[in-house]
Amino acid sequence: MSSQLTFRIWDEQVFSENRQLWQQLLARSDADRLFLSWQWQYAWWKNCSCQKPQLHIIAVYDQEQLVALAPLFSHQKRIKKLLTVRQLQFIGCSYDIHDAVRSDNLDFIIDRQSDITAIDLVLHRAINKLSWHTCLIQSASRNSHVFRLLRTLKGNKSLEILSRTINYIVDFNEDFDSFCKKLKKKIRQKTLLHRRFIAGQLELKTVDFQESDAFIEQLNRLKLRRWNKKVYENQRLKFQQMFTDLCSQSQEISLLSSMMVMDNQAQSAFFGFSCDNQGYFLQYAFDPHYNSKLSLGFLHLGYVIEQGYSQGLKQLQLLPGGGQSDPYKQYLANKLQPQVSVRIISSWWLKALHTLTKIKRSSAKR
Repeated sequence: MSSQLTFRIWDEQVFSENRQLWQQLLARSDADRLFLSWQWQYAWWKNCSCQKPQLHIIAVYDQEQLVALAPLFSHQKRIKKLLTVRQLQFIGCSYDIHDAVRSDNLDFIIDRQSDITAIDLVLHRAINKLSWHTCLIQSASRNSHVFRLLRTLKGNKSLEILSRTINYIVDFNEDFDSFCKKLKKKIRQKTLLHRRFIAGQLELKTVDFQESDAFIEQLNRLKLRRWNKKVYENQRLKFQQMFTDLCSQSQEISLLSSMMVMDNQAQSAFFGFSCDNQGYFLQYAFDPHYNSKLSLGFLHLGYVIEQGYSQGLKQLQLLPGGGQSDPYKQYLANKLQPQVSVRIISSWWLKALHTLTKIKRSSAKR
């Protein structure tokens, strides 16, 4: 490819009309196939409830061929109820946004055969031309394009580390029996050996797109019993319904959801998707009153992992997070992917305020 690169800013109409172009570039990249799919990004944007959002999708072209996308937007944010700043972030970044669904593995989408160094320069120039006070990057892994570009984006600006997380992954590089043998004895019992206690009581039922609305109701019911709140309602529910509907219109993303059912009532619900031979674990809930001596979570995940092996998946991303009382994901994962969330502060007066806040926090700890 040549290095005669140009960039354009896509508006919402161009965004809505270019699913195929977006997905073709995604297939030529190493970017995440779910969270950076057109379906996820478009549904998330259409259901974003932040203050005064503005779309900033930077599209980089080599002559007329699309070689990179930076799916960004900005919104107004109040600081200490006194100041208003404009924050730039990836579409899908839920940090600082009420009622938004979390996305992971957010990054630039770059054609792996293109001149990446030249694209980095174009993206850096384009991002600096945008008007923003802070730039928030959520859950960036060390091998991501945005992490590589962090030092350049920062320049002489301040950088605040917001959090460090782990993406827990089950890598299907062996067979299911080999995976089970490597589990700790107690985890193997919870995941596999205790299946005999539910035999004849619970039926494992897979969920298709036509059943997704009824499934979400069951998931919400179980979440309410376990956590005293629903996981999908208001804008989060609207996003999930729109995303699921968009997925059902093509064969690019499949539903990877199931329930453990007794007397037509879900006792356990696993919600996920699969694409490009990768599975994603988005939500899980179970009835805490079913049997306190059993771990329905481990049992259900054991079935999901076994299903992943039988379907030929390469891996199952359990993603960051854990249970109410047990970090179950780290017991099942055989691969860990560290992630970091950072905020870049460009405005001089905001940097001064940030420094003053850090000094006050440091003094309060003494």
